[in-house]
Amino acid sequence: MKAVLSRNQYTFFFISLVLVVMLGVASCDENANVLSGSDTDSGMDGPDGGPLLGSPMKPTLNFTGIGIDYDPEARCSDDDWSTDTPVACSPQLSFTCPSGDGLALCPERCQKCYNDDMSTIKSGLSVDTITIYQPNYYILTAAQSEDVNVMLGLFNDTVAGLASRHCSNNASMVCVSDSDCGTGNTCMDDQSGCTFAGSPSLCGAAYADSILDGACYTTTPWDPNTFCEAAGAYITPNGTFISDGTVIAIQLGNEVLSSSNPPLTKQQVVNAAQVLRNALDDPSRSLPDIPIVVSLVAGNEQEFCEDGAPPTGVDYIAAHPYCNFVASVPPMWPFESMNTPSEAATDCWNQVLTIFQDNAQMYCGAGNTFIGETGYNTGCPMSSGEATHLAVAPLFIDQAVTWGCQQDLGTFLFAFVDACPPGGCEAGCSSSTTQAGNGYFGLYYTEGYLTKGTLNAKYNPLPTLTCQ
Repeated sequence: MKAVLSRNQYTFFFISLVLVVMLGVASCDENANVLSGSDTDSGMDGPDGGPLLGSPMKPTLNFTGIGIDYDPEARCSDDDWSTDTPVACSPQLSFTCPSGDGLALCPERCQKCYNDDMSTIKSGLSVDTITIYQPNYYILTAAQSEDVNVMLGLFNDTVAGLASRHCSNNASMVCVSDSDCGTGNTCMDDQSGCTFAGSPSLCGAAYADSILDGACYTTTPWDPNTFCEAAGAYITPNGTFISDGTVIAIQLGNEVLSSSNPPLTKQQVVNAAQVLRNALDDPSRSLPDIPIVVSLVAGNEQEFCEDGAPPTGVDYIAAHPYCNFVASVPPMWPFESMNTPSEAATDCWNQVLTIFQDNAQMYCGAGNTFIGETGYNTGCPMSSGEATHLAVAPLFIDQAVTWGCQQDLGTFLFAFVDACPPGGCEAGCSSSTTQAGNGYFGLYYTEGYLTKGTLNAKYNPLPTLTCQ
């Protein structure tokens, strides 16, 4: 996600099938606080030094078929690209709506915006699973109402916040549980330095409690209907949406090893996953056993995974393969040169599969990985080549759907809606110098390419996303 709420995927692939070298570059500017990583134990200890809570078997990801990555900053934001990083609406539930048509301060209007989109996803596209890249009570409520399942993404600074624990005998020694600190010592939450979407928050195990039970800065649990006036994070509870089956997995940030500023380490990600797992498995919550997912750009898998599987605490890897160079900034479309649209779509999809198989599946295990993002950028409206891009994209989507419907784990397409301002953006065409936005990967666009308003289909007919 860019800033708090929009996601930029800037990926460059230079592929040698002989050497199997994949280079990925991604850009996101979610802020995160970074701690020094250190070796921890295997994660088989709980927060008080006992065994890690829960089953030794990894939770099942209950997702097959085709899902959509939902980008609300281009649908339910008042910003209209007045900044490079529009913020999707998420007012405190206790707010009273002001006059006008604004969404940011009005729970009712904000909820209706998401309700309308979720109805389109469920009824218009016949899609029943989405990824969101940040917690949003209103999106989850809309999904719950439409019986849409959600892979719940967390902000990148959540990783640093969850991992912010230290040993009582050595403040510089990070830990997950008491056994990391030696006999007679305890693993403690840091007392400061953590943020949730940039706002001050609790740290460590208390951070995990805040995510699941809600928080008003340092107070958790917190009733989301109660006004939070503290100078810190207002966090709505996500545990209720896990309990009712709306949330089927939690994704720790977005492309955290390549898109966090300051950078995050593998050890921070692993520690964060284990701290969150202890909270999810706490018997007092009685939550269903859902998986923890980490998303990676191609090339990070070899560094992150161990012995053909994700490290302890991480259950699945969401891979983000794109073909050359549709997700670059600016994008290029080499497969369209001297090819028919059908040939270009096939070549692009075959490269996506090669990237996925030779990275995520090879290093993390085929049973532990799925495609969390892929798509085809149709470029800035009215730009050179747009007609060809628009001809190739639905053919690419058709191939992705055909393949995804044959897999044991589902495939997510990026994205629901185009996310670039009127006049274009660098992520869509070389003729633009506007750095806002993620390009034109959507099945829809907001009228006028604003960030709220009428939803228009980009294709006629829309690609079919249902499995036959």
